[in-house]
Amino acid sequence: MKLLNRNEEKLAATLTEAQKETFEKYKDCNREISEISEREIFLNGFRLGARIIIDVVKN
Repeated sequence: MKLLNRNEEKLAATLTEAQKETFEKYKDCNREISEISEREIFLNGFRLGARIIIDVVKN
């Protein structure tokens, strides 16, 4: 995280205001995609766990 923040600060220092705005939008979209992926991964794991429990209870 430190490396990411340091590199982001270096990049931001070289950007114009319009580029900074575009970069912020990019980061927001990237964050949203990451959150969606994390939710999907959690749901898949939860469903798998539920199927395992159901299978154990049936047998």
